[in-house]
Amino acid sequence: MSGSPVSTDPSGSPILVVDSWGVLEWVYRKDPAMSRFRTRLDAASRGELRLVASRITLGEVFYNIRGRQRRGEIPNRRFTGAALPWTVESVDDALVDEAAELKSQYPISYADAFVTALAMRYQAPVLTGDPDFQKLATAGVIKVDWIGA
Repeated sequence: MSGSPVSTDPSGSPILVVDSWGVLEWVYRKDPAMSRFRTRLDAASRGELRLVASRITLGEVFYNIRGRQRRGEIPNRRFTGAALPWTVESVDDALVDEAAELKSQYPISYADAFVTALAMRYQAPVLTGDPDFQKLATAGVIKVDWIGA
């Protein structure tokens, strides 16, 4: 499912909630997702779009990269996420409760439950190419801005 961002922040910029899938495709330079994610990053850099992620998503990106570095699959370079034009939000108790409820209802990973809960909080699409989110979109739980193949 593909969709345009519908929710906006106070400045009027559309909001997208970032899933780790797109970040990792960008880090690992896998097209077509890398180019599609780059387009969203460029729009966010210009202030035309607001990208939001949870601290859980950033942690998921970190452990994936570090694991591949330890196995020698990718160069050992530091990724902090600080260079990306996004807002990384700490999780609060309410988001934990919402993610736990979603995890209990749908066959998604716990990290994906946080992405979903954040998307529901912002009433914003999830920026991803992960098919698990398409299932949630089909069920009417969230909207998706699809960057997968």
